[in-house]
Amino acid sequence: MSRSRPLFGAFASAALVLCLLPAGTFAVSTTVTISQVYGGGGGSTGTYLYDYIELHNLSSASVDLTGWAVQYASATGSAWSATALTGSIPAGAYYLVQEGNAGSVGAPLPPPDKVGSTSVASASGKVALTSSSTACVTTCIGNLSLIDFVGYGTANEFEGTTGPAPLLDSTHADFRQNSGNQDTDDNAADFASGPPLPRNSSSPPTGDHVAPVSTLNAIATLQKKLSFNVGWSATDDFGVASYDARERHAGPTGAFTGYSSWYSGTSTSALYAAAVGQTVCISVRAADISANAGAYTADKCTGIPIDDSALTAQKFTRKSNAAYFNGTYSLSVVMGAKLTSTTITGKRLAILATTCAACGSIQFKWKGAVIGTFSLYSATTKHNVIVPVTVLTAAESGIAQIVTLSTARVEIDGVYASRK
Repeated sequence: MSRSRPLFGAFASAALVLCLLPAGTFAVSTTVTISQVYGGGGGSTGTYLYDYIELHNLSSASVDLTGWAVQYASATGSAWSATALTGSIPAGAYYLVQEGNAGSVGAPLPPPDKVGSTSVASASGKVALTSSSTACVTTCIGNLSLIDFVGYGTANEFEGTTGPAPLLDSTHADFRQNSGNQDTDDNAADFASGPPLPRNSSSPPTGDHVAPVSTLNAIATLQKKLSFNVGWSATDDFGVASYDARERHAGPTGAFTGYSSWYSGTSTSALYAAAVGQTVCISVRAADISANAGAYTADKCTGIPIDDSALTAQKFTRKSNAAYFNGTYSLSVVMGAKLTSTTITGKRLAILATTCAACGSIQFKWKGAVIGTFSLYSATTKHNVIVPVTVLTAAESGIAQIVTLSTARVEIDGVYASRK
Protein backbone atom coordinates (compact mmCIF):
# COMPACT_ATOMS: atom_id res chain seq x y z
CA MET A 1 0.00 0.00 0.00
CA SER A 2 1.13 3.57 -0.57
CA ARG A 3 -0.31 6.99 0.03
CA SER A 4 -3.50 7.40 -0.73
CA ARG A 5 -5.44 4.14 -0.40
CA PRO A 6 -9.00 3.13 0.53
CA LEU A 7 -10.59 1.53 3.45
CA PHE A 8 -9.29 -0.41 6.35
CA GLY A 9 -11.31 -2.80 8.51
CA ALA A 10 -11.36 -3.48 12.24
CA PHE A 11 -12.21 -6.21 14.71
CA ALA A 12 -14.22 -5.35 17.80
CA SER A 13 -12.74 -7.71 20.43
CA ALA A 14 -13.42 -11.44 20.30
CA ALA A 15 -16.72 -11.03 18.49
CA LEU A 16 -14.76 -9.98 15.39
CA VAL A 17 -17.33 -7.35 14.49
CA LEU A 18 -16.20 -5.43 11.42
CA CYS A 19 -16.45 -1.68 11.59
CA LEU A 20 -15.25 1.09 9.35
CA LEU A 21 -12.22 3.13 10.36
CA PRO A 22 -11.28 6.63 9.24
CA ALA A 23 -10.23 6.19 5.63
CA GLY A 24 -7.96 8.22 3.44
CA THR A 25 -7.97 7.95 -0.31
CA PHE A 26 -5.15 5.46 -0.72
CA ALA A 27 -3.98 3.46 -3.75
CA VAL A 28 -2.28 0.11 -4.15
CA SER A 29 1.46 0.45 -3.60
CA THR A 30 3.78 0.96 -6.52
CA THR A 31 6.86 1.45 -4.33
CA VAL A 32 7.60 -0.13 -0.92
CA THR A 33 5.49 -2.66 1.00
CA ILE A 34 5.71 -4.49 4.30
CA SER A 35 6.57 -7.94 2.97
CA GLN A 36 7.07 -10.01 6.15
CA VAL A 37 6.37 -9.80 9.90
CA TYR A 38 7.79 -12.09 12.58
CA GLY A 39 7.26 -11.66 16.32
CA GLY A 40 8.59 -14.86 17.87
CA GLY A 41 12.18 -13.73 18.33
CA GLY A 42 14.04 -15.16 21.32
CA GLY A 43 11.05 -16.98 22.80
CA SER A 44 11.33 -20.51 24.18
CA THR A 45 10.35 -21.99 20.81
CA GLY A 46 11.43 -19.12 18.59
CA THR A 47 13.00 -19.86 15.21
CA TYR A 48 15.05 -16.65 15.26
CA LEU A 49 16.67 -14.72 18.07
CA TYR A 50 15.01 -11.41 17.16
CA ASP A 51 11.67 -10.17 15.91
CA TYR A 52 11.83 -8.58 12.47
CA ILE A 53 9.91 -6.57 9.92
CA GLU A 54 10.86 -6.98 6.27
CA LEU A 55 10.23 -4.42 3.50
CA HIS A 56 10.20 -4.95 -0.26
CA ASN A 57 10.59 -2.46 -3.10
CA LEU A 58 8.28 -3.61 -5.87
CA SER A 59 9.04 -0.64 -8.11
CA SER A 60 11.60 -0.31 -10.91
CA ALA A 61 13.61 2.42 -9.17
CA SER A 62 15.56 2.73 -5.94
CA VAL A 63 13.63 4.32 -3.04
CA ASP A 64 15.34 6.46 -0.39
CA LEU A 65 14.06 5.44 3.05
CA THR A 66 15.78 8.25 4.93
CA GLY A 67 13.26 9.83 7.30
CA TRP A 68 10.84 6.87 7.02
CA ALA A 69 9.95 4.49 9.84
CA VAL A 70 8.38 1.14 10.61
CA GLN A 71 5.93 1.45 13.49
CA TYR A 72 4.35 -1.15 15.77
CA ALA A 73 1.36 -1.24 18.12
CA SER A 74 -0.30 -4.13 19.92
CA ALA A 75 -3.40 -5.76 18.47
CA THR A 76 -5.83 -3.37 20.15
CA GLY A 77 -3.36 -0.76 21.35
CA SER A 78 -3.01 2.92 20.49
CA ALA A 79 0.60 3.49 21.59
CA TRP A 80 2.96 3.31 18.61
CA SER A 81 6.70 2.64 18.69
CA ALA A 82 8.69 3.88 15.66
CA THR A 83 12.02 2.61 14.31
CA ALA A 84 13.58 5.25 12.05
CA LEU A 85 15.02 3.99 8.76
CA THR A 86 18.07 5.06 6.77
CA GLY A 87 19.56 4.27 3.40
CA SER A 88 17.88 3.17 0.19
CA ILE A 89 16.18 0.05 -1.04
CA PRO A 90 17.03 -0.84 -4.65
CA ALA A 91 14.45 -1.89 -7.22
CA GLY A 92 13.09 -5.35 -6.42
CA ALA A 93 15.18 -5.62 -3.26
CA TYR A 94 14.40 -6.29 0.41
CA TYR A 95 15.23 -4.36 3.58
CA LEU A 96 15.42 -6.13 6.96
CA VAL A 97 14.58 -4.34 10.21
CA GLN A 98 15.69 -6.26 13.31
CA GLU A 99 13.54 -5.50 16.36
CA GLY A 100 13.48 -6.71 19.99
CA ASN A 101 13.23 -10.20 21.48
CA ALA A 102 11.73 -12.10 24.37
CA GLY A 103 14.74 -14.22 25.32
CA SER A 104 17.84 -15.90 23.97
CA VAL A 105 16.48 -18.76 21.88
CA GLY A 106 16.78 -18.94 18.11
CA ALA A 107 19.18 -18.42 15.24
CA PRO A 108 20.68 -15.00 14.49
CA LEU A 109 19.08 -13.06 11.69
CA PRO A 110 20.92 -12.32 8.46
CA PRO A 111 22.74 -8.97 8.81
CA PRO A 112 19.91 -6.46 9.29
CA ASP A 113 19.71 -3.22 7.30
CA LYS A 114 18.39 -1.42 10.39
CA VAL A 115 18.31 -2.36 14.08
CA GLY A 116 15.47 -1.35 16.39
CA SER A 117 14.37 -2.52 19.82
CA THR A 118 10.59 -2.77 19.56
CA SER A 119 9.04 -5.97 20.88
CA VAL A 120 6.72 -7.35 18.18
CA ALA A 121 4.00 -9.68 19.46
CA SER A 122 4.25 -13.28 18.28
CA ALA A 123 0.51 -13.74 17.68
CA SER A 124 -1.32 -10.48 16.90
CA GLY A 125 -0.33 -6.88 16.29
CA LYS A 126 -0.23 -3.93 13.89
CA VAL A 127 2.68 -2.73 11.74
CA ALA A 128 2.78 0.49 9.73
CA LEU A 129 5.31 1.88 7.24
CA THR A 130 5.37 5.68 7.22
CA SER A 131 7.33 8.31 5.35
CA SER A 132 7.81 10.16 8.64
CA SER A 133 9.80 8.92 11.61
CA THR A 134 7.39 10.57 14.05
CA ALA A 135 5.38 7.97 15.98
CA CYS A 136 1.69 7.85 15.15
CA VAL A 137 -0.76 9.15 17.74
CA THR A 138 -3.55 6.69 18.61
CA THR A 139 -3.70 5.29 15.07
CA CYS A 140 -1.66 5.43 11.88
CA ILE A 141 -4.83 5.19 9.79
CA GLY A 142 -5.53 8.51 8.11
CA ASN A 143 -1.96 9.71 8.70
CA LEU A 144 -0.75 11.47 5.54
CA SER A 145 2.65 9.78 5.91
CA LEU A 146 1.20 6.25 5.83
CA ILE A 147 2.77 4.09 3.09
CA ASP A 148 1.65 0.56 4.07
CA PHE A 149 -0.21 -1.12 6.89
CA VAL A 150 -0.57 -4.69 8.16
CA GLY A 151 -2.85 -5.90 10.92
CA TYR A 152 -2.31 -9.57 11.86
CA GLY A 153 -3.93 -12.10 14.16
CA THR A 154 -6.76 -10.41 16.06
CA ALA A 155 -5.67 -6.84 15.26
CA ASN A 156 -8.44 -4.27 15.42
CA GLU A 157 -7.08 -2.41 12.38
CA PHE A 158 -6.09 -3.85 9.02
CA GLU A 159 -6.28 -3.24 5.29
CA GLY A 160 -9.37 -4.44 3.49
CA THR A 161 -12.76 -5.64 4.65
CA THR A 162 -12.21 -9.40 4.99
CA GLY A 163 -9.94 -9.49 8.01
CA PRO A 164 -6.32 -9.18 9.14
CA ALA A 165 -3.34 -11.25 8.06
CA PRO A 166 -3.08 -14.72 9.68
CA LEU A 167 -2.51 -15.31 13.39
CA LEU A 168 1.18 -16.00 14.11
CA ASP A 169 3.30 -17.95 16.57
CA SER A 170 7.03 -18.24 17.33
CA THR A 171 7.67 -20.52 14.34
CA HIS A 172 5.62 -18.67 11.74
CA ALA A 173 5.86 -15.35 9.95
CA ASP A 174 3.29 -13.57 7.80
CA PHE A 175 4.49 -13.27 4.19
CA ARG A 176 3.13 -10.92 1.55
CA GLN A 177 2.41 -13.22 -1.35
CA ASN A 178 4.19 -13.30 -4.72
CA SER A 179 7.57 -12.66 -3.03
CA GLY A 180 6.29 -9.40 -1.57
CA ASN A 181 4.86 -8.07 -4.83
CA GLN A 182 1.14 -8.66 -4.21
CA ASP A 183 -0.75 -5.67 -2.85
CA THR A 184 -4.52 -5.59 -3.25
CA ASP A 185 -5.13 -3.58 -0.06
CA ASP A 186 -6.53 -6.66 1.67
CA ASN A 187 -4.32 -8.08 4.44
CA ALA A 188 -6.24 -11.35 4.60
CA ALA A 189 -5.82 -11.94 0.86
CA ASP A 190 -2.31 -10.55 0.50
CA PHE A 191 -0.62 -12.44 3.34
CA ALA A 192 -0.04 -16.12 4.14
CA SER A 193 1.64 -17.73 7.14
CA GLY A 194 4.77 -19.84 6.82
CA PRO A 195 8.14 -20.64 8.43
CA PRO A 196 10.09 -17.38 8.81
CA LEU A 197 12.58 -16.56 6.06
CA PRO A 198 14.09 -13.11 6.65
CA ARG A 199 15.54 -11.36 3.59
CA ASN A 200 17.88 -8.37 3.65
CA SER A 201 19.36 -6.02 1.05
CA SER A 202 21.84 -8.72 0.02
CA SER A 203 19.07 -11.18 -0.85
CA PRO A 204 18.34 -11.69 -4.55
CA PRO A 205 15.81 -9.13 -5.82
CA THR A 206 12.53 -10.36 -7.24
CA GLY A 207 10.05 -9.17 -9.79
CA ASP A 208 10.47 -7.66 -13.20
CA HIS A 209 12.23 -4.34 -12.80
CA VAL A 210 14.36 -4.18 -15.93
CA ALA A 211 12.94 -2.64 -19.10
CA PRO A 212 13.39 -4.23 -22.52
CA VAL A 213 16.31 -3.35 -24.79
CA SER A 214 15.09 -2.54 -28.28
CA THR A 215 16.77 -2.88 -31.67
CA LEU A 216 15.66 -1.03 -34.79
CA ASN A 217 16.43 -2.94 -37.96
CA ALA A 218 18.52 -1.38 -40.69
CA ILE A 219 16.71 1.13 -42.90
CA ALA A 220 17.99 1.95 -46.39
CA THR A 221 19.66 5.35 -46.51
CA LEU A 222 17.53 6.28 -49.53
CA GLN A 223 14.14 4.91 -50.57
CA LYS A 224 12.73 4.23 -54.04
CA LYS A 225 9.09 4.29 -52.96
CA LEU A 226 6.92 6.49 -50.80
CA SER A 227 6.05 3.61 -48.44
CA PHE A 228 8.64 1.37 -46.85
CA ASN A 229 8.68 -1.32 -44.18
CA VAL A 230 10.35 -0.74 -40.80
CA GLY A 231 11.19 -3.64 -38.50
CA TRP A 232 12.35 -3.95 -34.90
CA SER A 233 12.84 -6.36 -32.02
CA ALA A 234 13.53 -6.32 -28.29
CA THR A 235 14.86 -8.57 -25.55
CA ASP A 236 13.49 -8.84 -22.01
CA ASP A 237 13.88 -11.44 -19.27
CA PHE A 238 10.15 -11.63 -18.61
CA GLY A 239 8.78 -11.03 -22.10
CA VAL A 240 8.08 -8.12 -24.45
CA ALA A 241 4.46 -6.94 -24.48
CA SER A 242 4.35 -4.07 -26.98
CA TYR A 243 6.27 -1.60 -29.11
CA ASP A 244 6.05 2.14 -29.73
CA ALA A 245 7.64 3.67 -32.82
CA ARG A 246 8.01 7.40 -33.27
CA GLU A 247 9.07 9.55 -36.22
CA ARG A 248 10.19 13.02 -37.13
CA HIS A 249 10.58 14.35 -40.65
CA ALA A 250 11.61 17.30 -42.75
CA GLY A 251 10.61 18.28 -46.27
CA PRO A 252 12.93 19.59 -48.99
CA THR A 253 12.81 22.92 -47.13
CA GLY A 254 12.19 23.84 -43.50
CA ALA A 255 13.17 22.29 -40.19
CA PHE A 256 12.49 18.83 -38.77
CA THR A 257 9.22 18.34 -36.96
CA GLY A 258 9.17 17.16 -33.37
CA TYR A 259 8.69 13.48 -32.61
CA SER A 260 5.25 12.00 -33.06
CA SER A 261 4.01 8.46 -32.55
CA TRP A 262 3.21 6.55 -35.72
CA TYR A 263 2.92 2.97 -34.46
CA SER A 264 1.85 1.35 -31.17
CA GLY A 265 1.11 -2.36 -30.89
CA THR A 266 2.51 -5.86 -30.71
CA SER A 267 3.82 -6.29 -34.26
CA THR A 268 7.57 -6.29 -34.97
CA SER A 269 7.20 -4.28 -38.18
CA ALA A 270 4.99 -1.67 -39.80
CA LEU A 271 4.68 0.18 -43.11
CA TYR A 272 5.62 3.84 -43.01
CA ALA A 273 3.96 6.14 -45.56
CA ALA A 274 6.16 9.12 -46.37
CA ALA A 275 5.68 12.15 -48.58
CA VAL A 276 7.70 13.16 -51.63
CA GLY A 277 11.04 14.76 -50.79
CA GLN A 278 10.98 14.00 -47.08
CA THR A 279 13.79 12.92 -44.80
CA VAL A 280 12.28 10.60 -42.19
CA CYS A 281 13.93 9.60 -38.90
CA ILE A 282 12.50 6.72 -36.85
CA SER A 283 13.18 5.27 -33.40
CA VAL A 284 11.44 2.56 -31.38
CA ARG A 285 11.09 1.34 -27.81
CA ALA A 286 9.43 -1.66 -26.17
CA ALA A 287 7.49 -2.29 -22.96
CA ASP A 288 7.49 -5.60 -21.12
CA ILE A 289 4.68 -7.58 -19.50
CA SER A 290 5.19 -5.61 -16.28
CA ALA A 291 4.76 -2.30 -18.13
CA ASN A 292 8.45 -1.36 -17.82
CA ALA A 293 9.12 0.84 -20.85
CA GLY A 294 12.63 0.86 -22.29
CA ALA A 295 14.53 3.71 -23.87
CA TYR A 296 14.01 4.68 -27.48
CA THR A 297 16.67 3.51 -29.90
CA ALA A 298 18.83 6.00 -31.73
CA ASP A 299 17.22 7.45 -34.84
CA LYS A 300 17.66 5.77 -38.20
CA CYS A 301 16.96 8.10 -41.09
CA THR A 302 16.09 7.70 -44.74
CA GLY A 303 15.46 9.99 -47.70
CA ILE A 304 12.56 10.05 -50.17
CA PRO A 305 13.21 11.47 -53.64
CA ILE A 306 11.87 14.78 -54.86
CA ASP A 307 9.76 13.74 -57.84
CA ASP A 308 10.97 14.74 -61.31
CA SER A 309 7.63 16.51 -61.83
CA ALA A 310 8.65 19.03 -59.14
CA LEU A 311 11.76 20.03 -61.14
CA THR A 312 11.74 22.75 -63.78
CA ALA A 313 12.29 21.06 -67.17
CA GLN A 314 14.16 22.45 -70.17
CA LYS A 315 14.16 20.15 -73.23
CA PHE A 316 12.86 17.26 -71.08
CA THR A 317 9.51 15.62 -71.82
CA ARG A 318 7.25 14.51 -68.95
CA LYS A 319 6.12 10.91 -69.14
CA SER A 320 3.70 8.82 -67.05
CA ASN A 321 4.36 5.20 -66.25
CA ALA A 322 3.45 3.19 -63.14
CA ALA A 323 6.86 1.47 -63.19
CA TYR A 324 8.54 4.75 -62.16
CA PHE A 325 8.66 6.57 -58.83
CA ASN A 326 5.38 8.34 -58.16
CA GLY A 327 4.22 7.27 -61.67
CA THR A 328 6.25 9.83 -63.68
CA TYR A 329 9.67 10.36 -65.26
CA SER A 330 11.35 13.00 -67.40
CA LEU A 331 12.85 11.96 -70.77
CA SER A 332 15.50 13.71 -72.85
CA VAL A 333 17.21 12.73 -76.11
CA VAL A 334 18.92 16.08 -76.67
CA MET A 335 22.19 17.53 -75.45
CA GLY A 336 22.03 20.31 -72.85
CA ALA A 337 18.58 19.44 -71.48
CA LYS A 338 18.14 20.56 -67.88
CA LEU A 339 16.13 19.67 -64.79
CA THR A 340 16.40 22.30 -62.05
CA SER A 341 15.12 22.26 -58.48
CA THR A 342 13.95 25.13 -56.36
CA THR A 343 16.10 25.93 -53.32
CA ILE A 344 16.26 22.75 -51.29
CA THR A 345 18.15 21.61 -48.18
CA GLY A 346 20.16 18.42 -48.05
CA LYS A 347 23.32 16.65 -47.03
CA ARG A 348 23.12 13.41 -49.02
CA LEU A 349 22.59 14.17 -52.72
CA ALA A 350 21.65 11.54 -55.30
CA ILE A 351 19.67 10.92 -58.49
CA LEU A 352 16.94 8.37 -59.19
CA ALA A 353 17.21 7.37 -62.85
CA THR A 354 16.93 4.63 -65.45
CA THR A 355 20.06 2.92 -66.75
CA CYS A 356 20.16 1.14 -70.10
CA ALA A 357 22.40 0.22 -73.06
CA ALA A 358 21.29 3.33 -74.95
CA CYS A 359 21.43 5.70 -72.01
CA GLY A 360 23.91 8.57 -71.96
CA SER A 361 25.68 10.65 -69.31
CA ILE A 362 24.62 13.55 -67.14
CA GLN A 363 26.23 16.29 -65.12
CA PHE A 364 25.08 17.19 -61.62
CA LYS A 365 25.41 20.77 -60.36
CA TRP A 366 24.92 21.98 -56.81
CA LYS A 367 24.71 25.70 -56.09
CA GLY A 368 26.02 26.33 -59.59
CA ALA A 369 29.13 24.16 -59.23
CA VAL A 370 29.64 20.87 -61.04
CA ILE A 371 29.72 18.04 -58.50
CA GLY A 372 30.30 15.22 -60.93
CA THR A 373 29.54 13.47 -64.22
CA PHE A 374 27.62 10.19 -64.17
CA SER A 375 27.07 7.54 -66.83
CA LEU A 376 23.62 5.97 -67.00
CA TYR A 377 24.82 3.04 -69.10
CA SER A 378 24.01 -0.57 -68.18
CA ALA A 379 23.86 -3.67 -70.35
CA THR A 380 20.19 -4.19 -69.46
CA THR A 381 17.45 -1.69 -68.72
CA LYS A 382 16.95 -1.00 -65.03
CA HIS A 383 14.42 1.41 -63.59
CA ASN A 384 14.63 3.11 -60.20
CA VAL A 385 18.41 3.09 -59.95
CA ILE A 386 19.91 5.25 -57.21
CA VAL A 387 22.95 7.16 -58.50
CA PRO A 388 24.90 8.56 -55.50
CA VAL A 389 26.27 12.06 -56.08
CA THR A 390 27.89 13.23 -52.84
CA VAL A 391 27.54 13.47 -49.08
CA LEU A 392 28.19 16.99 -47.84
CA THR A 393 29.84 17.75 -44.51
CA ALA A 394 26.54 19.11 -43.20
CA ALA A 395 23.11 19.83 -44.58
CA GLU A 396 23.03 22.99 -46.64
CA SER A 397 20.62 24.81 -48.90
CA GLY A 398 21.08 25.22 -52.63
CA ILE A 399 19.72 24.53 -56.10
CA ALA A 400 20.32 21.17 -57.75
CA GLN A 401 20.52 20.82 -61.54
CA ILE A 402 20.90 17.88 -63.92
CA VAL A 403 22.30 18.54 -67.40
CA THR A 404 22.44 16.00 -70.26
CA LEU A 405 25.83 15.68 -71.98
CA SER A 406 24.76 14.05 -75.26
CA THR A 407 21.79 13.14 -77.42
CA ALA A 408 21.65 9.68 -75.82
CA ARG A 409 18.55 8.70 -73.90
CA VAL A 410 18.22 10.03 -70.32
CA GLU A 411 15.34 9.15 -68.01
CA ILE A 412 15.30 10.98 -64.66
CA ASP A 413 12.87 9.83 -61.97
CA GLY A 414 13.82 12.16 -59.12
CA VAL A 415 16.50 13.90 -57.07
CA TYR A 416 17.47 13.18 -53.46
CA ALA A 417 18.38 15.85 -50.92
CA SER A 418 18.31 13.87 -47.68
CA ARG A 419 19.16 15.71 -44.48
CA LYS A 420 21.10 12.75 -43.03
